[in-house]
Amino acid sequence: MPVAKLKRIDETAASLYRLPMNISDQIGALWAAHEEEIGLVWYLLPNQGQPQTAETATHLQQQIIGHLLMTPFAAHAGRLVGEQLAQQFRLSLEKLGYLQQLLAEQLFLGLDEAQTTWLAPRLTAFWAEMTVGYGYKLRKLYLAEQTDMSEKLLADLQQAAEGEQQFMALFNATYSPVVLHEYGRILTINQAVTHVFGYTAEELIGQQIQELTRTLVPAAEQATIQQHSAAGGSYTYQTKCFSKAGTEIPIEVTASQIVYEGRPVRLIVLRPLTPAFKPLLGPEEVNLTPRQQEILRLLAMGKTDQEIADALHIGLTTVKHHNQEIFTKLQVTARTAAAVWAWQKLDSFTSLTIS
Repeated sequence: MPVAKLKRIDETAASLYRLPMNISDQIGALWAAHEEEIGLVWYLLPNQGQPQTAETATHLQQQIIGHLLMTPFAAHAGRLVGEQLAQQFRLSLEKLGYLQQLLAEQLFLGLDEAQTTWLAPRLTAFWAEMTVGYGYKLRKLYLAEQTDMSEKLLADLQQAAEGEQQFMALFNATYSPVVLHEYGRILTINQAVTHVFGYTAEELIGQQIQELTRTLVPAAEQATIQQHSAAGGSYTYQTKCFSKAGTEIPIEVTASQIVYEGRPVRLIVLRPLTPAFKPLLGPEEVNLTPRQQEILRLLAMGKTDQEIADALHIGLTTVKHHNQEIFTKLQVTARTAAAVWAWQKLDSFTSLTIS
């Protein structure tokens, strides 16, 4: 074979090795190079009998990242991680959300805009499958420990169903736009979403938030929204979106995780930042007492005054007095307005089980 032809083959082969890596390989290489810098706040993960050590934290970190890089970035791998977490730890959904948020914050460090945009929806899907796997395994463990369903458990289930109905009545009556979604699929919206943004329930329910973001959010804001969504946990940030008429509306987004109808769902408040919506007071300005926080938390769950009195073992008159004090401090006049404040500002409402 002529020397010139051999040289061309060698140059072609060499050029193949110089081709840029695809985005998944780029991210994997970046994580490998910064393995020691990716850490977790380990005190959030109390477990059953296993000592909390740096070695255990590192093992968990490697386990999650290892599954992320499988196939690569396959969402179904998240379910395996969730099942293993349930087997090793009995975390609350709140702490599972914290774990996802803390790790996501680390995983996005050092990524450029293209890598962040590529990773965000995949990480969201991975976290969703992790939560599904976690809940599935935890339920199997629970059922294995239970031999029968007692009358008390049946009563608790009935009470939970009534609590969900009361919560939804409050949800639908609030003046701020609110959305419930499960792993990105919109479950329901309140009437305020239609009033402010122009979209009906028929247009939004069942849609994927990731898909809607591409059409309802300015391009400059999409990466920010995707990154916050992928991080999970509870957060508040400001961004913009379009109404159905095409008007750009600045909004404050507050997200928290609750358990509704026995499933982990996300409660998203989309508060327009317009002159008609004055800024909410912060917790430090309101300065609620611990008892007032308890009462407001139950009120935000949709509980009646009598149910609050029964839950806290106090008189009905006392509850009504506290309600007035709470309304005065929050500078609101209705239960719905107080509930919206709690959903956005009250830490104890995070990861709430509606029952």
